[in-house]
Amino acid sequence: MQNIEFLEHTADVKFKAVGKTMGECFSNSARALVHTLVDEKTISPKLNRPIELDAENYEDLLHKFLEEILFQFQVEEFLTAKAELKFGESKNSWVQLSGKIIGERINSTRHEIKTDVKAVTWNDFSLKKTKEGWESTVLLDV
Repeated sequence: MQNIEFLEHTADVKFKAVGKTMGECFSNSARALVHTLVDEKTISPKLNRPIELDAENYEDLLHKFLEEILFQFQVEEFLTAKAELKFGESKNSWVQLSGKIIGERINSTRHEIKTDVKAVTWNDFSLKKTKEGWESTVLLDV
């Protein structure tokens, strides 16, 4: 997958995602998570769901964002095909993400669950600026 690299790990799923902008890196990280769950090519971008999160820093914000994508899958039965995100500061000087996730509800005839992801962990988790843009490393507990 372009802009996503799945890395070797003994028991869980680990990936790196990159983007020229932080928004692209967040979106590619979400794509990698969703790809772990189902074949992302089977997801139609039919429904919009608003999203608004804040955190002390951008690394925490990425973690919260991926937790929200997983929550939408596990609880709301919603598969995210893509995300349209904006970043800024909230009233308390924390960083903020707002926008929408776009996808559809799980359809058992079209969406075969590949892997049961339990959580987005903090182990090996990172978000950093690089010469080319942004890079995240994420470990999913499966």
